[in-house]
Amino acid sequence: MQFMNSVLAKLMKPEPYLPDSRVRFTGSGSPAQCESLIKTFFNFSACARKLECSFNGVYQPPVHGNFFLKTDFPTEKENNLREYCATSYYITTLLIDAYRFDNQSWNKIVFEKVRDDDTNIGWTLGYMLNLTNLIPTETPAR
Repeated sequence: MQFMNSVLAKLMKPEPYLPDSRVRFTGSGSPAQCESLIKTFFNFSACARKLECSFNGVYQPPVHGNFFLKTDFPTEKENNLREYCATSYYITTLLIDAYRFDNQSWNKIVFEKVRDDDTNIGWTLGYMLNLTNLIPTETPAR
């Protein structure tokens, strides 16, 4: 049920939506098709090549400084690799195409591994993500 509250699900939610129905997602096994489908979730043309736009016409300042990503990678099991394809392409598209990380800025990403103790950055990341709601969605006046 949590999936249906996600941003992607809201974009693709069928009408009428029946919350008690079961849905089975089956992939084709084609990485190119997977990548192409994932990219349809993002409207890059709405930015009209503006440098300070990520996707869907939303203002996004250029990336600078360190960037923390919380990682929670399960142990890869060969029979589950097909399930990782969509998630991997989604994250890659978001970081490279939307946020425009390049070879130089990519090296400033810090991948924080999720740990079982209280030393991970989970709560602080959540707090900061919540604060991003205060960032204006329009380009500041110059």
